[in-house]
Amino acid sequence: MNLIQRVCMMAEGLSRKYNIQNFDEADQLEALEELVKSHPNTAVLIVDMQEKCLRKLANSDRSVILSYQKGVLEYCSINNIPVIVLEYQGKGNTIPELKEAVEKVPNRFYLSKSSEDGFTNPILAEKIKECGINHLFLMGVYASACIIWTANGALENGFSVSTSRFAIATRPQYRYRPYLQWFEGHGRLI
Repeated sequence: MNLIQRVCMMAEGLSRKYNIQNFDEADQLEALEELVKSHPNTAVLIVDMQEKCLRKLANSDRSVILSYQKGVLEYCSINNIPVIVLEYQGKGNTIPELKEAVEKVPNRFYLSKSSEDGFTNPILAEKIKECGINHLFLMGVYASACIIWTANGALENGFSVSTSRFAIATRPQYRYRPYLQWFEGHGRLI
């Protein structure tokens, strides 16, 4: 069993446990493999995975995205896919369990941001361009704020974007559908 299959199995198990609907292991596996093949200059962009940002998440969402994100980071480590970590100023550091996975990725860097759109920090676009990256796979919180604003900033800077329902989360009072539909219309949802 390869890494992508293991990631999908972990997410599928959590999706059953927490009643996340419409998870199809075969579809996720195919989509992840296709994304890597069709976008060889892809980087993973992690947004605001800091304890102060995660406090308002439902425990079920937190468990699902952390499991999925750690699997994606393991894949990045094995396949030398760059990882960029954005941390919201004043909210602390990336949570230890995710930072440990990030540290195993050879090509990684951390940047801070002071607003919802990570691209308001001009160093972000510069670093991404220096690395020859043209596609970003977004993971983090909140789909209703920083994820959508940063994804839009990426588009405005000439990058394409994608995400997965299992890579992002939002506060319980918000529904995912509008944000997932945005990715379907402006980027790619796997």
